[in-house]
Amino acid sequence: MLADSKVFNWIYSGIPNSKRPKLIEKSRKHYYLTPDGVTYPSVTTMLSATSDNKEALERWRSNVGHQVANFITTEAAKNGTATHQIIEEYLNNQRIEKSDIYTPSFPLSSQAHSLLSKAHLDQLKPLLHNIDNIRCTEIPLYSDELRLAGTCDCIAEYNNKLSIIDFKTSRKQKKESWITNYFLQATAYSEMYDYLTNVKIDQIVILISGEDGTISEFVKETKYYSKILDDKLLEFENLRGEI
Repeated sequence: MLADSKVFNWIYSGIPNSKRPKLIEKSRKHYYLTPDGVTYPSVTTMLSATSDNKEALERWRSNVGHQVANFITTEAAKNGTATHQIIEEYLNNQRIEKSDIYTPSFPLSSQAHSLLSKAHLDQLKPLLHNIDNIRCTEIPLYSDELRLAGTCDCIAEYNNKLSIIDFKTSRKQKKESWITNYFLQATAYSEMYDYLTNVKIDQIVILISGEDGTISEFVKETKYYSKILDDKLLEFENLRGEI
């Protein structure tokens, strides 16, 4: 029988606060200011700009209407943020009891988000319990080589192997073929961590909780995505002036 909770061990991340970039907003997109005063776009901004699905996304927005599309994406973002926050607290060994009323540190459109984020946490616990010896959670990273930055959900051992771990929420279970950008995002974080610490992380882990009651675990190696990431970066270089 699986334990309902776990006490996680923590290890120093190797990245002092003085080496961490700061999140800033620019043109309604996420950017980061490095300790050297350089501004870099986020990994997600790069992946969005080079996405192969932009036309399909625009068709969806047109079909459902822009107001509906904005509502759906905003609610999904709020739910994702609330779920990340509650998972971070759990990994930080802050006990979250079933009887607690969970209140995220930002306003929500309805109490349903609080209930949903707790449901996502409970669904993911069997997978979260594979995590230990945590280096950091929600840590901002950057690389002067990639000329990108971003915030990694978790760097820790997953089934005893040091990994970049990202948590995702979705309306329904996702197929592996749909989430290549998740693997590219985690691979970029791996390269950033290596740049800042000289510690190479070969394993990436994506854990997804679906509102349909499904959970998915994807464990991959960065070597399968490094070339694709390089190609995306080359494509993005031509777009930097437009972003």
